[in-house]
Amino acid sequence: MSIASTRTSEWFTTPLKNELDQTIRNSMENDILQLPIAATLENAMEVFGLTDEDAKLASVSRDDVAQMTKEMIEYHNLEPSTEIQSQFLEVRLTSEGLIALKPDNCPKFIPASVLTGCVINTHESYCIISIYYYILMRKYNNRVEKVSRYRYFMDSPDKKKALSNFYKCIQLLVRGVDLSAIKDLELYQWQPEKVLVLLNPRSGKGDAMELYNATINKMLSQACMVPKLVVTSYKGHATDYAMRERLDVYSSVLLVSGDGLYHEFLEGLMERMDRNQACKVPISIVPTGENNTLAGSILKTRDEHTKKKYAAVNCMFAFIKGVSRPSDVLQIRSANAVYYSGLYYTWGNLANIYNNSRSLGFLGKHRLAPWTMLKLLRNKGTFGKVWYRHASAPPDSNLIELQSSCFSVFLICNVSNITFNICACPEVDAGSGHAVLAFVKYPITRRRLWKVLRSVGPNGDHANLREFETIPIQACVFEPRRRDVGGVAILDGEELPQLKEPKVEMGVMPKFCNLKF
Repeated sequence: MSIASTRTSEWFTTPLKNELDQTIRNSMENDILQLPIAATLENAMEVFGLTDEDAKLASVSRDDVAQMTKEMIEYHNLEPSTEIQSQFLEVRLTSEGLIALKPDNCPKFIPASVLTGCVINTHESYCIISIYYYILMRKYNNRVEKVSRYRYFMDSPDKKKALSNFYKCIQLLVRGVDLSAIKDLELYQWQPEKVLVLLNPRSGKGDAMELYNATINKMLSQACMVPKLVVTSYKGHATDYAMRERLDVYSSVLLVSGDGLYHEFLEGLMERMDRNQACKVPISIVPTGENNTLAGSILKTRDEHTKKKYAAVNCMFAFIKGVSRPSDVLQIRSANAVYYSGLYYTWGNLANIYNNSRSLGFLGKHRLAPWTMLKLLRNKGTFGKVWYRHASAPPDSNLIELQSSCFSVFLICNVSNITFNICACPEVDAGSGHAVLAFVKYPITRRRLWKVLRSVGPNGDHANLREFETIPIQACVFEPRRRDVGGVAILDGEELPQLKEPKVEMGVMPKFCNLKF
């Protein structure tokens, strides 16, 4: 029996086969897989640089290692589509990911699900290929950047052509394209994506520009995305820009701010004459504000919710690797104004807590606590009548009056979160075609209300309590008590002008815009 076949049979023992198969198929996103091959360090040195005379003293040749790698690939049906060979190692790209045969004779597999891009730095006779990927660390549920660098010698036109094809394949792999379905790579059309980036330099702590230069621009460059940066300079700038800018030249829009910029941009889209077409451009966000509702909801949906300091990288990874998903829009109508929302609407106690806590911004994520405790001690309700149309009812059916007319909490949600760390309605899907009316009835004892409030958090444990009720709705009408007309209303984290009309109507525009994550 030959040396190659002997070592291959030793490597592919049945227990190891099962272990490798389970690891490759089920655990790719958690770590980078190291596939062991039975070979000594001397064998690896011979394979990757020593002469043929030295090879006579070794027990395995370059062809033997290549054969073992080939059998490993064929065993897992990876079907390599393109490869890069250098003086030191061999790199193969497949629809499953990237395989690099390292000098220590231990192939390294990087799954396509964690790849974010590639950067090539060219020198006189060679180049450095940097392949970037972000693995998920389960301790804090955050993405961490990793990079693999390879030196490639370009001493012929064919090698330069192979390098160009390799770069194209990496970028296609990042975007989820099946490489095995491409018949002719040379004829396959692909262009770098143009991304519109809107940045609010005054949001949150005012570090949005610093974050863009340190993290966002770097990750966009890795993914071969060309940004057009627009820095907002006044309130409503994003609305004005969204109303007049040609958006069909961009593949997506990235917002670097809090929820206010998203609300402004959405308002501008809805004011356009061609809003049906303009709203097709997918939107994503990197959180730099105070509430960061949209970012929290996106990460909650992806099961990658993390601490605020890690959120930028997680959101950028979701933007690069994500796909466009339809999202509903809430239309809030009063007698003399129409507003649009992509997140939530609240009135009464919760709106007052939001509004009064703005002066406590120095407390960070704890700024809501003092006013929440004050409301708990006062324990007063918000009076008003509510009519709604259930999500399962025909669109032209009559509204049903809600039995309760006094609320301790009143909220209409289009997404799961109402802040980055507070998941109000875990079951809400932004593209479900309906919103969720959530409320806590009044009167309620302070003890029961405290039980609800202390359960509020990123996991939405309060949703399991009987005091917290939810109804999926298509539309609703809210009529506050006459003496409460003109109270504070909060829409997407922004205070609305006082609604002096006695009645507010809300309707859901299903799947009207798109989010990317």
